[in-house]
Amino acid sequence: MKSLRNRLSLALSLVLLAAAGLLAFGLQDFPRRLVEDFVGSRLRHDADLLYARVLDAPDPDAAAQDTAGNAFQLPLSGHYFVIRPGGQVIRSRSLWDAPWGDDLARPVDAQAGWARRVSGPAGQTLLVFTKRFPGADGGVTVTVAEDVSAIDDAIAQFRARLLVGVALALLALLALQRVLLVRGLAPLDDAVATCRRIERGEPLADAAGPSARAAPRKCSRCSTRSTGWRATMCNAWAGSVTRWATCRTR
Repeated sequence: MKSLRNRLSLALSLVLLAAAGLLAFGLQDFPRRLVEDFVGSRLRHDADLLYARVLDAPDPDAAAQDTAGNAFQLPLSGHYFVIRPGGQVIRSRSLWDAPWGDDLARPVDAQAGWARRVSGPAGQTLLVFTKRFPGADGGVTVTVAEDVSAIDDAIAQFRARLLVGVALALLALLALQRVLLVRGLAPLDDAVATCRRIERGEPLADAAGPSARAAPRKCSRCSTRSTGWRATMCNAWAGSVTRWATCRTR
């Protein structure tokens, strides 16, 4: 029984550990992808809006600065853009005098837009979206960036707390399944003990204890007292003799 109980407990524990491992693996990448998709969609909208305002504006620099919100006006605010209409370069005021954006490689074909993470000014971690719009003189390339350092820290804290919660829940489930196995298989312990007594040839009544032994019964045909199957056999034999004597009399 101990071997069966241990095998079942080991199998259930492995299943729980595998489920916890898959959950931990998913937590390493899923929150980050979710945040990048959300921020990337907003950056894509900003890039399209900036291109629409700069395209036919007589003063593209002034049009871009007016289109951008207050976040693009504050120095090192974490919201930046760089627009290259032809040979001109338009930078957001939030970049201040930081040289960021000048060393970004221009994509060969980024008409659909593409995003990546780069290091920004003041040690910020930026999610950058770049899109090239076709047009004269090589078209217009718009690069929009947003600082995601605070979001990354929040994701890291959320992941750490969730992993601790998963670990505690896993320990509780392991203890619970062990208790359920022990209680559920407890009746089988008596059956195993009984089988072992039968193999050794021990009487079951003796193994059950003095209180469970059958009380001696007096045979109905004789004065002897016997217990259990002996009394039954005695009564059956006496009944057979009586029926045989009755037949002989007839």
